[in-house]
Amino acid sequence: MEERRRETYAVALEQARRDFAARDPDRAAREAGGSREGSAIILRHFNTLYVVDHPSGRVCPRANPGQQAGEVTRLLVLHYLITTRGAEPRGRWISFREVPGGDVYLPAFNRRSVAWLVRRFGEDPAGLVEAGVRLGGQPAGIGDAAITLHAFPLVPVTLVLWRGDDEIPTAGNVLFDETAPLHLPTEDLAVVAGETMAVLSRKS
Repeated sequence: MEERRRETYAVALEQARRDFAARDPDRAAREAGGSREGSAIILRHFNTLYVVDHPSGRVCPRANPGQQAGEVTRLLVLHYLITTRGAEPRGRWISFREVPGGDVYLPAFNRRSVAWLVRRFGEDPAGLVEAGVRLGGQPAGIGDAAITLHAFPLVPVTLVLWRGDDEIPTAGNVLFDETAPLHLPTEDLAVVAGETMAVLSRKS
């Protein structure tokens, strides 16, 4: 199973590198909300700056240029740079179910992100906001507690909790700006949600 997963990522990364190499780097940086530095694009992913070399597609943290990012991060970064065309967020939030094709990934999405959010912060909604602020997030006026983080410059993600009572259990959700499908494929948005939980867990 692990070998098949590595093979799948290897194929996806190779295709992403080819697609990225074919993009004009100046235009890619501008449309992604990044910047140019020599042959590279500088791009923020959550609270980390990455150096993305063009045309090789090598992705390294700026703070540690000798260490290439993990395969999930590399794939997300390259897919974002390939897909985005600079659409600014519109401030209208949608659930993953409303993303094109979202129903296909919804069970895994709920299991890996929404269930984790409720389990970790359901009894501590203030802790969600505190952890998010430490990551540079902004409190959002949704539900009983909410925080907006930027997975990428043009891909905000809002995590929401609704406090339960004796009759209704605590509930949560992960919301995307309606422009999110213009920046990343649906499967990648599911991965972004899981990555959001991972970075939050390191700050809580």
